[in-house]
Amino acid sequence: MKYKVKWIENHMSITRNMIRRYEKKGVILRNEKGKDREFDEDDLIQLWNIRVMVSLGFSLDDVKEVLCGSNLREVSEKRLRVLKEEYRDLQGKINFLNVVKITGEMPSCFKVSANNFEEIYNLGLIQYVSPFERAKDIWALMDMLQLLEKLCNTSDKKIMDELYEWFGIGNDREIFVQVFETYLLCDERFEEIFGKEKCCELSALIATYGK
Repeated sequence: MKYKVKWIENHMSITRNMIRRYEKKGVILRNEKGKDREFDEDDLIQLWNIRVMVSLGFSLDDVKEVLCGSNLREVSEKRLRVLKEEYRDLQGKINFLNVVKITGEMPSCFKVSANNFEEIYNLGLIQYVSPFERAKDIWALMDMLQLLEKLCNTSDKKIMDELYEWFGIGNDREIFVQVFETYLLCDERFEEIFGKEKCCELSALIATYGK
């Protein structure tokens, strides 16, 4: 069975211009007959594979290499490395914008590269020091730990009000929640005192604060 370009446009979302581009790049053979081109089922499979590879970010030169016999596994591994690097960069930008959204200001970046979003994000989080460091003396530290212990046992939001009052940053509950969630799960000193499971419970409780 033969298929015309119109059918391919309607059923495969591959336009006439895309087909011409594939021809120009030598990815598929040119239409030398000077009339409406027709494709068989093998051609459709080839067109579909080209479309999928292009949608994954492969260049037409890469596609041509594969169709000419290059190892698909090797070409895919090369593309995957590029995508992983792009993903890491994108994740860094997302983290950076989360810091800006929460703090309402640009994190200081005088110590890091202007394009290194991962470093800027980490620097932004470092601005908000651990609850342990915010405890000025042993009595304040004991107060905080006692409040956390009460919260663990009762799940009372009034206790979170006390914690917020003790630790709140600029009257911003979102920052308070992020700081405590971050350190409850990442600061080994909390885990030593409460245990990993309790830290997770506390983090989940504090995440509900203000909702």
